[in-house]
Amino acid sequence: MNLASPRLPAALLAVALAALAPARAEAAMFCVATGGQLQNALSMAEANGVDDEIRIRSGTLMRDIPMASGFMFLYSSNLAQDLDISGGWNANCTQRTHDPRLTVLSGAGLGQVLGLGHYGAGGTGTIRLRNLSLRNGRGTSSGYGTGLQVTAWEGANGAAELEHLLIQLNDNHAPVSTGHALRLMDSSGGRLDVTLRNVQVDGNRNSGLIVDSANATSVYRISQSTVTANLIVNQGFAAVEVYGPGFLWVANNVFAGNGVATDLSIGNAPSHLRNNHVGGIVGSPGSNQGMTSGDPRLVADGVWWRPGVGSPLRDTGIATPNGGTGSLDIAGNPRVRGPAVDRGAFEAAPDLDTIWRNGFQAN
Repeated sequence: MNLASPRLPAALLAVALAALAPARAEAAMFCVATGGQLQNALSMAEANGVDDEIRIRSGTLMRDIPMASGFMFLYSSNLAQDLDISGGWNANCTQRTHDPRLTVLSGAGLGQVLGLGHYGAGGTGTIRLRNLSLRNGRGTSSGYGTGLQVTAWEGANGAAELEHLLIQLNDNHAPVSTGHALRLMDSSGGRLDVTLRNVQVDGNRNSGLIVDSANATSVYRISQSTVTANLIVNQGFAAVEVYGPGFLWVANNVFAGNGVATDLSIGNAPSHLRNNHVGGIVGSPGSNQGMTSGDPRLVADGVWWRPGVGSPLRDTGIATPNGGTGSLDIAGNPRVRGPAVDRGAFEAAPDLDTIWRNGFQAN
């Protein structure tokens, strides 16, 4: 990929050149602080043939113009290597703070924020993305992931692990009437295995999340996530949409409060839903156990949507969903702070009335 970019600092350039040396097979580590440095690291990671780690320093990263693909940042690999991208790092990338608010990848209102993909028979690696905010993306064609898109194209057999992400304030812009802040997709000849957990998708214009599958062997695990307060301009669309034959595991999530009748639309794909809170659902999931609806009693707490006092989300998740709960919630709290895990991305502190009941009234 031929990309114009700012000149790399000497330390980053040394790391990048070492990663490209053909005689070495060690993993490469990049420490980046600007949008130009991030895209250079992504481009090098596409082709260097080793596992890569990109550590992003705290701050806001953006670029002047999107690439021809429409994305501000893009990684697309046909190699078997793994890629680990994480935010929250200090100046020399030796210490990390768990808080996705600290590191923002911005589309600057110009293009989709981040595209991650596998392609070709060699595309069998795992992409890991953690501790980041993806904001202010702009989509100009139907169906693109304005904040984040993860794909497996023809011939690929790749995986992705997505955790502790804030996907907010992305806009698909008129005249396009559809679009998705987060898009997970495969092709008929490309398999994708995704684990998504502790992710909050809110404040976006048009759909929050879509699983767009064409391959029956693909697997999508979505747990402990919240999709709320998205502005669905076209009332014919849902906040969360699922298409195609890929297998779907969905547990301990909150899909509600998006201002539309349908917060989850799911086709006839093989699927197993457990203990989700859904404002409105259409479709025919293969199995749907423990679902609740109605007001989730979410409370805006800064950027977080946390379960308020008396929320049906508190202590009502299953302990071991497929895909896991993670050890920390999206804000860095312990994932369990009461008798059971909460549903959604944020784990609330126990209510005082719950402490009183459990600690005294039971005796």
